[in-house]
Amino acid sequence: MSKPVNDNNRILKSITHARDLGIIQLRVDSDSYDGRTVRVQDKDLIHFGNCSYLGLDTCESLKLGAIDAIVRYGNFFASSRQYIGLGLNEELEALLDQITGHHCLISQTTSSGSLSAIPVITTPNDLIVLDHQVHTLVVENN
Repeated sequence: MSKPVNDNNRILKSITHARDLGIIQLRVDSDSYDGRTVRVQDKDLIHFGNCSYLGLDTCESLKLGAIDAIVRYGNFFASSRQYIGLGLNEELEALLDQITGHHCLISQTTSSGSLSAIPVITTPNDLIVLDHQVHTLVVENN
């Protein structure tokens, strides 16, 4: 039987090498973002790593609505909906229900939504097939 190998040093060296090559752990230099390009190390680059799949992070009406909600409710209504909810959440869910024709439930973050939903919509007998690009939270939740 072979002995397990501790690859921590090799992994750390790989990460350090990739950082030194300038391909990971980059920082945006500009003070604004249009949803498509970023300025990194004095170069304008197309941003392929954006997780805003629908581009809603740059939607002008959503930005203005978010500003209005922040002014009225603060920048984060940090409370469990089990105890007290915010009317804006229920309003958004009702609108999404109308748009999709299905009941929708929103959450404060993708992580909390995944952690809440996956155990409810799956059973121990379900086969869940994941590819290598699936979000880490999905893997950790199974």
